[in-house]
Amino acid sequence: LVIILLLFFITCPVSHADMAASSVEVEVDPKFHHVVVGKGGANLKKIQADCAGVKIKMPGKGSSSARIVIEGEKANCEKAKKAILALVKQKQKDDKDFHEKKEKDFKKKKEKEEKVHNKTDKTYQSEQAKIDKLAEERAKLFEQADKEFKAGNKAKAKELSDKGKAITEKLQKKQKEGQEKLFKQRNKNGLKGDSVDLHGLHVEYAVGKLEAYLAEAKKRKHKEVIVVTGAGNHSEKGQAKIKPAVIDLFKKQKLKYAEENNGSYRVTL
Repeated sequence: LVIILLLFFITCPVSHADMAASSVEVEVDPKFHHVVVGKGGANLKKIQADCAGVKIKMPGKGSSSARIVIEGEKANCEKAKKAILALVKQKQKDDKDFHEKKEKDFKKKKEKEEKVHNKTDKTYQSEQAKIDKLAEERAKLFEQADKEFKAGNKAKAKELSDKGKAITEKLQKKQKEGQEKLFKQRNKNGLKGDSVDLHGLHVEYAVGKLEAYLAEAKKRKHKEVIVVTGAGNHSEKGQAKIKPAVIDLFKKQKLKYAEENNGSYRVTL
């Protein structure tokens, strides 16, 4: 019997070593410790069960130590170590994929916004050209009316002045039509969507639309809405005009709001 036992230990040294009690350490960044543990300790329990009951000692809560100690038979300890590192590696990959997707989505969103801006900018330029033409025509009529008045031709001056006033009415109507066209291009659902885009609008018109939109959103029992003002990059001298006016309205109505990004707000109703 003794001879048989000696032969066993001589011919099977690796198996014997594997069965011996062992302690293995693995370095894991503390920010990934929760990944190793899992929800309700699920990951930790699974690793210990899969690796023949090894004991895994995690650093204490709030500890900055990266050292995780695994106790048990050597082969099982190594298996548990690989399982822990695999969990961490997968988490790192998931985080990387998430951030890359987020960056990609953000880029696509910016490109889409730029396309919409370019489209509305063309509309704005077209409408503004019509308005500028009317304004120029009106200025000439008032200038001529002033000359006729000074020359003593009061009847002619009044005729020219009345024509100028008529153009003022056309001008105001054209400005309103242009703003409506811009608003509809940016807001396919009008005042009934989950968000409202005020890009490119005149401040007074934008604030009026926002007031109407918020009233409609409350009526439709929305809890939160997104209000897009734009960052003001396309405004004169790059200074936002709509943004501060919108914030003033939020404060006036005592609404809670948080800036999602530069020029977009999440508003709690």
